[in-house]
Amino acid sequence: MRIRFETKPPARPAALAVATDAEGRLLPAAGRLDRRLGGALAKAARGFRAKQDDPQILALAAPKGLAAQLLLIRPGRKGVPDASAAETLGARTVRALEALHVGAAVAFIEPPARGKLSAAELAAHFALGARLAAYRFDRYRTRPRAEDTGRVEALTLVLEDARRAARLWRKRAPVAAGVELARDLGNEPGNVITPAEFCGRVATALAPLGVEVEILEERRLLRLGMNALMAVGQGSANRPRLLVLRWRGGAGRPVAFVGKGVTFDSGGISIKKAAGMELMKSDMAGAAAVAGLFAALARGKAPVHAVGIAALVENMPAANAFRPGDVVRSFAGKTVEVVDTDAEGRMILIDALAYAVAKFRPVAMVDLATLTYSVVAALGDIYAGMFANDDALAARLLAASTKSGEKLWRLPLDAEYLANLKSPIADLRQCAPDEHYADAAHAAALLGAFVGETPWAHLDIAGKMAAKDPVTEHNLGAPGYGVRLLAAYVEDLAARE
Repeated sequence: MRIRFETKPPARPAALAVATDAEGRLLPAAGRLDRRLGGALAKAARGFRAKQDDPQILALAAPKGLAAQLLLIRPGRKGVPDASAAETLGARTVRALEALHVGAAVAFIEPPARGKLSAAELAAHFALGARLAAYRFDRYRTRPRAEDTGRVEALTLVLEDARRAARLWRKRAPVAAGVELARDLGNEPGNVITPAEFCGRVATALAPLGVEVEILEERRLLRLGMNALMAVGQGSANRPRLLVLRWRGGAGRPVAFVGKGVTFDSGGISIKKAAGMELMKSDMAGAAAVAGLFAALARGKAPVHAVGIAALVENMPAANAFRPGDVVRSFAGKTVEVVDTDAEGRMILIDALAYAVAKFRPVAMVDLATLTYSVVAALGDIYAGMFANDDALAARLLAASTKSGEKLWRLPLDAEYLANLKSPIADLRQCAPDEHYADAAHAAALLGAFVGETPWAHLDIAGKMAAKDPVTEHNLGAPGYGVRLLAAYVEDLAARE
């Protein structure tokens, strides 16, 4: 979608979107246009009062000679209290325009007199929500569906402070591009995005932007002793990879981001149920988010030193697949007794996390993984779960969650969970015994045993693997969760330095 910011509307737009206040009154910018139209907009908006907190959008026939279609946008009784609400408003506006099969539109969007956001901030966030809502993944359709023909290609936002809005948008457009990359990777089928193909696509997308890309293949991984990662992938014809990204936008030790990248997860010998297994193509959402984050950092020239690691495998049952009861020596030297081959994510992450600590000595580290069903049982698909060994890091991530609108909830990381992972024949069990539930907490405790003293947070994003309904800015399929959250976290880091 092409987005522009102007002080005056272009002549004869295909559609016009006009915001009112909670009482249905036109805001100043639209009021000036209304005076030129002899009060036609105000007449159309009359009676369009807020009856609920959620935004309402009403499609009307536009005044003659102005536009083919008019949308009235009522933000809700609370107005537009924050950036997340502005993005939701932009997304819903695009949804309404798509339903009308409008290819280009002009929007008059501004805050009411007591709004917390300035007009420029509101416009920039509205634009972000609009662009993300316009995302489509349709490369495998041989002909368009009827409901997909109304694509909004261009949006012009009209406001007095258009220049500042454009500056703010230049900071957010890279994040939108990063989310789109993460969505593209997550939506691709498993027979296309293998570990090798994931690496190739990310390298093609990021290397021209100045991101350093290193791909560790099977022989190198074996020499390094990444046996936990290799064990998961040994039953697949698509061999494991470790993708290492580096953005040198700042000096000093880096901040590290590690993503789980299981490009398809059958469960291995502990095979999954058939129902819903097709979603396991998105079990690499954590790795996709890391790739999307680095696209955002590079496009936005973020003044930080960052390292990204994606641990990439395919988990398949085969004659040579790893088995429950196996003992694996990890990169860190600790041995792990395998309990469940469908708990493969924690196996690849313990090697990736330990490698990040040993190789790069990060000042802080965050991993993202579609790791456990238990976090979904606790939080559903509304929040992702966070476990952290450092309160300051946790606080910054929660602040970034609030700022970005990607919801995060802190869960306990306790020594008793690690105590439940004692093994009779190895240093650690992969999973707790059956009588111990809280699998998300036990998985986090296992990961924490491989990060040393590094400030670290683990984000269990299993509930964010795929959006079930095209609500707010999300489309059906991979939402690209984590890119905006971590971009906001990095923005805060850069501001503190």
